Amino acid sequence: MIERMVHERDYSDETAKVIDDEVEAVLENTYATLSDLRAKRERDETMTEQERKELSDMRDEVERIHGNAQRLAELIVPVESI
Repeated sequence: MIERMVHERDYSDETAKVIDDEVEAVLENTYATLSDLRAKRERDETMTEQERKELSDMRDEVERIHGNAQRLAELIVPVESI
């Protein structure tokens, strides 16, 4: 029963691949941007307004993703106890 619930989905393998690719792209972009900003900070350079906005947008996106993942994890716990 649990295995069926975990593996059932209402989208195709192709859609799953698109989702995986988009998530990977977001993670890579976030890592690259944070690395660039860290290097800038180490050079004692000031962030531009655009960089501050980009950082704020990334923070919001990460918080949204984390919140969704946490809610999904909370749904899994009752299912695991069946």
